[in-house]
Amino acid sequence: MGYREVQSMAISPSKDLGCMALRHAAPELLADVDDGTRRFLRFLSLVGSSEESDALSYLLFEPSFVTEMMDLGLADARSRRDELVTFFTD
Repeated sequence: MGYREVQSMAISPSKDLGCMALRHAAPELLADVDDGTRRFLRFLSLVGSSEESDALSYLLFEPSFVTEMMDLGLADARSRRDELVTFFTD
């Protein structure tokens, strides 16, 4: 069987998820998590740049952060709708 060309498409968020995560890692938003987890998440928010925390964005499941990420994903997909339709139908 021969090889065939496979199309690819790169999609990335239009906003920095690390910056978004940092805004949602405020102590009052993490009141329901245990002390060890809270300290670890705060540590991640302080590592690297003071404006963002990419590691934190992978581990933070604060409902307001997850909702904002989902809304961003939907908005980004809508802004690239035609490109996505073409990719999945060709």
